[in-house]
Amino acid sequence: MQDQAGVNPSTVIGPDIKIIGSIEASADLMVEGRVEGDVRCRNLLLGENGSIKGKVFCDRARVSGTVDGSIDTGDLGIEATGVVTGEASYARLKVAIGGVVEGQMKSKAAPEQKLKLVAGEAPVQKRIVIE
Repeated sequence: MQDQAGVNPSTVIGPDIKIIGSIEASADLMVEGRVEGDVRCRNLLLGENGSIKGKVFCDRARVSGTVDGSIDTGDLGIEATGVVTGEASYARLKVAIGGVVEGQMKSKAAPEQKLKLVAGEAPVQKRIVIE
């Protein structure tokens, strides 16, 4: 089973499974069921009917279900059916039309990668500079 991003999850939590407690995996994880506890893995795929109530730590996360807690990741993708309630910390972010974020978003991008608006030569001209 491989998703569109090329992630091949080695562990799947099916739709009829509810886990109460933390999960720690060195592999990719697909969650279609419910998890009440913290999740730590390499890459997370949260299916449309999947839910996590707790903290998520991973390299990449694609959220199509519901996260109630926090996410700390490098790449965060919130799909059209995805809902994130809480704090999200990320280096790169993609939110599809329909995706919902209720909470605080924090970019972990290096300062030289952030864009800032600066005044140009003419008083009304503005340009974006990457520092």
